[in-house]
Amino acid sequence: MVSMLSSLTEWVLGFGGMGSLCLSMKSHAMKSHARQIGNLNYRIWRPGQKWMGWSLLALSIAIVVSARGWGPGLVSFFGMLSAVTLLVIALITYRPRWLVPASLACVAVGPILTGFYVLF
Repeated sequence: MVSMLSSLTEWVLGFGGMGSLCLSMKSHAMKSHARQIGNLNYRIWRPGQKWMGWSLLALSIAIVVSARGWGPGLVSFFGMLSAVTLLVIALITYRPRWLVPASLACVAVGPILTGFYVLF
């Protein structure tokens, strides 16, 4: 149960982190939002999205290393990161407007799953 919960948490946090990092780029942000993003609005949100993306990836790596150890944990993390990045690239290429709700859902569910992982 713990291994499955840690894997699910790893995937959710990884997708949320990579989605946030992808949306911090102006070209991807403009493709994925329905309305035009102004320069001021983009400059305000960009650093927050970068910090959120990197912190979600750091939390994901901390969870997987604590669950599996350094060797298998890092291999699992980078395998998951490759798969999640491929999924984010596919979403931003074919369905760019789906990336924002999917990333927000992962950002919302990720801390909840982390709490369950810590408790159990």
